[in-house]
Amino acid sequence: MTTSLLSPVSLGALHLPNRFVMAPLTRTRTGEARVPGDLNAGGVLSYLGAELDRRSLAYAHYIEPVVEGERQVGLTETLRHTWHGPLVLAQGFTPETAEAAVSQGRADAIAFGRAFISSPDLPERHRVGAELVEADASTFYGEGPQGYTDYPTLPDAA
Repeated sequence: MTTSLLSPVSLGALHLPNRFVMAPLTRTRTGEARVPGDLNAGGVLSYLGAELDRRSLAYAHYIEPVVEGERQVGLTETLRHTWHGPLVLAQGFTPETAEAAVSQGRADAIAFGRAFISSPDLPERHRVGAELVEADASTFYGEGPQGYTDYPTLPDAA
């Protein structure tokens, strides 16, 4: 028997019409306020968190949803209730919002992409309260060092 991504699946008490697990998080599947609700996203995250928890993974890396500029921290909290290992969050964090997520217990660590590329000394910048360097997205995924090794560090920026 061949299983298809389009075949239905039961995830505990949750019955899904297909195996596209992240589909409930998309805006077209959200409620009236265009925010994922417990019925569509929370149930999936609860199940996934419990299943991940059973597998003794080193950590889970979760992209915290941001809908119309608002972090969906309730979904992260849902995942936290069933996943008991280290949780690394990502998705447009600033050093300040990352600090809040860690201090509130929503995350054990924060993954930075663009901010770390453009500010290779990101932890030091956060420690001393220095501004971050703005990333040049036109250099992302390019060949060569431009945009990856040519951003200034704090001593260079002075």
